[in-house]
This record gives sequence, structure tokens and C-alpha cells, in this order.
Amino acid sequence: MKANNTTKVYLSAEERQTLTQMVKKMECGERKYKRARTLLLLDRSQGEERSGRAVAQTVGLRPHTVSKIAQRYVGGGSDSGAGGEAPTGA
Repeated sequence: MKANNTTKVYLSAEERQTLTQMVKKMECGERKYKRARTLLLLDRSQGEERSGRAVAQTVGLRPHTVSKIAQRYVGGGSDSGAGGEAPTGA
């Protein structure tokens, strides 16, 4: 069995608020909605720690996809992770 190697995500209060609004309004399309929800579920700044596998199951994505979303966020901020654009310089 593989170890959980999902990148650790820590959202700022502003990022958390922005992503929460995206999820509540659901006006961003399914792809961005799932990415925003994934980042919110992975966020460790609120003291909760979920595995990438658990988040994937909750959101309806593959664990590898959850890991990629986390890596994009850490590499380029919430716009990269939730928006789906590749981080600059990639």
C-alpha cells in the first residue's frame, strides 16, 4: 500500500474565503468547483488533516488528480489550483 504523499496545503483566510464563495455559488463550472472543493478539503490551516485518497473519494476525483491540484496550488497559489491554469514558468 502506498504512503499518502499528497502535498500539504495551507490556505490563507482570504484564499479560503474566495474558494468557499466559489463552492457556494457553484457558478464556476464543475471543473473549477471540484478543484476549489479539493483545496478546501486539503487545507490544514484549520487543524484538520485529510488524506488525498479520502478527499478524492469525497469530491469524485482520482487520488493522482487530487495530488496534482495540491502541487499546483503550492507551486503557484489558489489561482493555479482552483483555476486549472498551469503555474507560470512551467
